[in-house]
Amino acid sequence: KATVSVLNWPLAGRTPVRNTHTHHHNNTLTHLMAEVEDLVPSDIEVSGSLVWDLAFHPTADVVALGCIDGALQIHGYKVDETECLFNAQLHKNGLRAMQFSPDGMQLYTCSSDQTLKAVDCNTKKISFDKRDTGHEEAINALHFLSDQLFVTGCDAGIVQLWDRRQLAPVMKWTDLMGMGVHCFTQHNEKGHIITGADDGSMAVFGLRKAEAEVLTSANDDAVMSLEMINNDTQVAAGCAGGHIRIWKYGVWDKCCDNLKGHPSEVEGIISVREGDVITASCDGLVRAVRLTPQPRLLDTLGHIEDAACMRLKRSRCGGFVGCAGGETVAFFDIRKYVTGEAELQPAGTGFLHQATEADNEVPMEDEDEDEDAEEGEEQSEDDASMEDAGDKQPKHKKGKHRVDFHREGKRQQQQNFFQGL
Repeated sequence: KATVSVLNWPLAGRTPVRNTHTHHHNNTLTHLMAEVEDLVPSDIEVSGSLVWDLAFHPTADVVALGCIDGALQIHGYKVDETECLFNAQLHKNGLRAMQFSPDGMQLYTCSSDQTLKAVDCNTKKISFDKRDTGHEEAINALHFLSDQLFVTGCDAGIVQLWDRRQLAPVMKWTDLMGMGVHCFTQHNEKGHIITGADDGSMAVFGLRKAEAEVLTSANDDAVMSLEMINNDTQVAAGCAGGHIRIWKYGVWDKCCDNLKGHPSEVEGIISVREGDVITASCDGLVRAVRLTPQPRLLDTLGHIEDAACMRLKRSRCGGFVGCAGGETVAFFDIRKYVTGEAELQPAGTGFLHQATEADNEVPMEDEDEDEDAEEGEEQSEDDASMEDAGDKQPKHKKGKHRVDFHREGKRQQQQNFFQGL
């Protein structure tokens, strides 16, 4: 067992960067990236278990790993060096999602056993253990909105708002009941929580109402990742079919772009500069992609060998990302994409394209032969280097009929709505 506090790891105590919302100011990023220079740690190998999620500490050079067997590992990192500081069996079943609190004092985790826990980063002891969470199935997603508020979502489609000061849920939404929830993002100015479901629908929640302010129609392409782009004017949704759907914020009746290119599930999206993002897909590749104004592949940063990418997170300094896949957590330098210094590939090497009607067609459940044929045609069009790495698209539950559009709530005037609570 570790004998040092997580917060005593060298390089701790620097300026915190809130990773709860990945749109950073360029000045802050440039300063922090210059501070760390070439700080990109070596890959972390976890023997005997699969890594399901990872979380970077907001002030220390520390990363936490959640494993499929419920184990929690915390590693300190330096240039080309990592060291395990803590390793314990935290949950009975898979540790599916986690995040450090914005002050860095606690690490919150959730599991497929429907429990929610918090580990004190100084004592390395469990400071919060909630077994009756109100979630009816495995908890997949956890996202901090502010210093005190965070949300969780589960396979049953239940979304709950928690307050650290009360150690209990203060709001519960069931608009997505029956549909699995895998990810969250937020709009600070409007005070909205955005999530997606297994049936492809998107929901927007406000903190004043116990029902969704917006609920889009289903499209049978599960939403696996979400990110605000272009100065919070658009939402990018990575989907199980390899699409990235882009919504203009406040216009929810139809997405403004539907980009096809990834051969399998888009499990992670991180905004780095206006319409440029870093993506992680189940083909094992991490890519730099331009979504707007002219969609194209900027570069392939690397891959995780013989494994699908499960999670993609940004480091506290903003200069590199961590990607979990299989027994590996790999790190990739993204500084040149943040600063805009990356060289564009020659014209004609485009990766993304607008999805056609054929791409958008979803076969009926009883048309197995047609579905297999369509998947075969899409696979033949993918890049040859990706053919052997794609995963099968999971079957998603069918939900009840839902209306296409709900009236958006009144706009909040505060610059950061969540921090004011």
